[in-house]
Amino acid sequence: VAATAVREEADALRAELAGAREALAALREKSEKTAARAARTDVEVADLKAEGMRLAARVAEQAAAVEAGRQEADAARAQKETFVLRASELGAQVASLQKRAHRSDALRAALHNKVLQLKGNIRVFVRTRPLLSRAAEDAVALVANQQPRDESMPPRGYRFLASDIDDCRTLEVFDTETERGGLPARKKRWRFGFDRVFGPEARQDDVYREVAPLVQSAVDGHRVCIFAFGQTGSGKTYTMEGSEAAPGINPRALDELFRIKAAREANGEAASVRVSFSMVEIYNEKVRDLLTPGGSGPDLALRQGPEGVFIEGVTVSEAETAEDVRAAMRLGKENRTIASTLCNAESSRSHSVLLVNTESRVPYPDPSDPTNKAKAKVKVLHGRLVLVDLAGSERVSRSGATGANLKEAAAINKSLSTLGDVFNALRLRQNASAAAQGSNGGAGHIPFRNSKLTWLLSNSLQRHGKALLIIQVSPAAADVPETLCTLQFGSRVKAVELGAAQAHAAGNLPSGGGGGGGGGKGASAQAQSEQREKEERLQRALRSAREEKEREVDLRRNAEAHGRGLEKELRKLKIEAARSSRSGGGGGGAQVQAARDAQ
Repeated sequence: VAATAVREEADALRAELAGAREALAALREKSEKTAARAARTDVEVADLKAEGMRLAARVAEQAAAVEAGRQEADAARAQKETFVLRASELGAQVASLQKRAHRSDALRAALHNKVLQLKGNIRVFVRTRPLLSRAAEDAVALVANQQPRDESMPPRGYRFLASDIDDCRTLEVFDTETERGGLPARKKRWRFGFDRVFGPEARQDDVYREVAPLVQSAVDGHRVCIFAFGQTGSGKTYTMEGSEAAPGINPRALDELFRIKAAREANGEAASVRVSFSMVEIYNEKVRDLLTPGGSGPDLALRQGPEGVFIEGVTVSEAETAEDVRAAMRLGKENRTIASTLCNAESSRSHSVLLVNTESRVPYPDPSDPTNKAKAKVKVLHGRLVLVDLAGSERVSRSGATGANLKEAAAINKSLSTLGDVFNALRLRQNASAAAQGSNGGAGHIPFRNSKLTWLLSNSLQRHGKALLIIQVSPAAADVPETLCTLQFGSRVKAVELGAAQAHAAGNLPSGGGGGGGGGKGASAQAQSEQREKEERLQRALRSAREEKEREVDLRRNAEAHGRGLEKELRKLKIEAARSSRSGGGGGGAQVQAARDAQ
């Protein structure tokens, strides 16, 4: 029994020992796991400490960036205030310069008009066309720039007299009278003085250089007429229209007109020039629209309106560029009536008239506002530029015209004769007015309505108008008698004065009447010298006004460019501030607000 108890106790002890060993193994395993977890925790703690340090460094960087952004925003805000103040100053300076430019433009227009008045509101040029091959054996002697002291006289020819080659104003014509009833031949000489004389070597731009000021006058609100007169085949169409290689007055005047238009509109929104045009021919005393398809429209009537004579039912087209008008002119040229005669293979059988109307809106400062604070007022000027290629005068005995051509020649000569009658009447009324010393005497009738041509041109041939007559001369010897008649006509025209030209502003239109003023052009040499000196003084003043205007325009453009530069710099600062705000993350709220303040 005792042994059994001992064994049982031993088994119990062995079982307890086995349980203790298992418990010890479990504790060891748990301890190892705890140690491993503790090691991992140490690593994580170390990593967290490193991340904390990195975050602390990043926070410090962000704080520095936010502070820098705040400082930049403050600087941008201060710079913006400076820019706004400077922009305001520049805006006031630009407004002041614009008003000064408007004053300079008004002064330029006044001086320009005064210069042309001194030159004469009716001016007469003479141009001798170059010799044609068919007339080479029948040419007159052409002596250029020979002084009056040289008394050598060719049997038949022309001599151009001038103080210098660029300022010829006198033309002499020589002829020899052979049929004198058995008496020796006698040489004859005629001397004519004009505003300008061009020899056969003159180029198209030489002629247009003298014509260009009249285009400016049309834009300034005056009624301007430029027309070429002469016998058939003397070069009228070439002078007015020219060729592709050598454009004449018409295309050059259109280019000049649209150049002036662009320059004015570039000076400000208030300034603008509106251009419209029509083109007609006067054929057998009938007015035909050359801008209708085929030129086959009905005969048009001339009417008297509040702004002068107008063509009822004519096609009126708006033009934005010179090419718009040139394209229409090409159509009109195709529709114009021409025919072949013994004098000219392509003789114009009608008078071609291009009417270009301008409506100019011109800002001008308020004279009652010396501080230039008020907005400039705008006046509207209505001008007209009439470019006429007259049909050539011709002698039926030389042209060989018969049938329809004979009727055309009769109508052409009648209208040209009426044109001469109009200038004679203007000269007589002028002389009568001068004799009456400014009284109302001499207001004689001017036969404008005796032909469609003179009636249509009456707006420019009355008071307030400006006209330029270009006398075309042929160098052919057989044409000398006709040349003398043409030059004598030009001399009568040169003796006419229209009085002071006035711009046609809205509400200030000319009346239907109006006489000449001032004395004739046959003044003494002293009076002519004084007039030339006045003209030169005014030209110098005009150049000075133009230079002053150009300087003011340059100043205004520089100010505007500087203002644009400031605005560009301000936009750049805004963009940089916005970028800084975005890079600053959530802590950059103050910088975002600063950028908004800068905007």
